[in-house]
Parts: sequence; structure tokens; C-alpha cells
Amino acid sequence: MKATDEKVSYCGLYCGCCVMEEARVLSDALRKRIEFFGKYEDQVPELRGNWRSFMKVLEFFGQKCNGCRHGGRDPNCRIKVCAQERGVFFCGECDDFPCEKIGRYEKSIEEIMKMGMEKWLEKQQRKTKVISKPIFAE
Repeated sequence: MKATDEKVSYCGLYCGCCVMEEARVLSDALRKRIEFFGKYEDQVPELRGNWRSFMKVLEFFGQKCNGCRHGGRDPNCRIKVCAQERGVFFCGECDDFPCEKIGRYEKSIEEIMKMGMEKWLEKQQRKTKVISKPIFAE
């Protein structure tokens, strides 16, 4: 099985459905609202004295991740390193699958193997459309 979709991680996750991507979209939307309306510090007692920390959290979640295939997140991820060393697109192509490295990702990889990469990608792209619906009207 060979695939070319760069949004498929070595461990069988789909970047388009990643919570960090969703957080980035929400963070950007919230920062735009703050720029437009100004600080909410006076209206939200919990933010009084914590505004800078709050904005740092928004900044952190606002960072774009390029996915593990393009330097995103942990460069020393043991799953990524192993897959690259073995020359496989994802763990499901490895002769040693399943192994102790994949842990909680085993179910995702098995789903890809059962459905086939193409059908699995279609399913993930449908999920992405649901996740990426805007919360705020522009």
C-alpha cells in the first residue's frame, strides 16, 4: 500500500482532523474578535491580571503545524523516526506491525488497513468538513 496524501501521519492520524488545527482556527477567530472589539478584561473577571497569559495561550494555539512529514510537532517522535528508518509511509506498511511503539494509534492504523487508504482518506476529509465549519459568522 502506497499513498501520497501528506496529511496522513506515520501513526495513522489525519492532520486535517487534529485538535491543534481546530485550536488554531478558533484561536485566530478569537484574536480577530479581540482586535475588533478590544480587551475583554473588564467584562471577564477571571482575565483581570491574567490578560498577557491569556494572549500567550492564544498565540501558542495560533501556531500553524505543518504536520510530522514537514517538521511539525516533535522532530524526535519515535514513531516518525522508526517509520522513516524503515522506509514506510505509515506503520501499517511495516512488517513488524503492530509493535510497542504505536500504542494508542494501533486502532487508527488498523482502520486504514481494513478500509484501504483511499476510502479512509475520503472518510477523514468528510470529518474535516464537519470540524472546520465556522463557529462565528464572518
